[in-house]
Amino acid sequence: MNQATAMLKHNGILALYSWITQPVTLNIGRWHDDGLQIRTTGLVQHTEEERFIWTPWALRPVIQGQIDVRPLLTHEFPLERVAEAFDVADKDPKAIKVVVRA
Repeated sequence: MNQATAMLKHNGILALYSWITQPVTLNIGRWHDDGLQIRTTGLVQHTEEERFIWTPWALRPVIQGQIDVRPLLTHEFPLERVAEAFDVADKDPKAIKVVVRA
């Protein structure tokens, strides 16, 4: 989190499209001094209207090819093995992103 905010420009916005699973110590002085904004884009916290606004905005660098997420896809399953995919996502500590394809 500190490294991510250190890379932001003045008045920058950090969009979180994931979960922070461990406690972190944050240097929030820079957030105040440089007017940084932190936005969570997890769909469960937002209204339906916000989902249509923030999700494409947060994923734009991926869609435009600026960020390659393929190295994060650690497991892939056909739809017929969806139960196994959920089990791997839940129990395998090496699973970063598990994809189920129809």
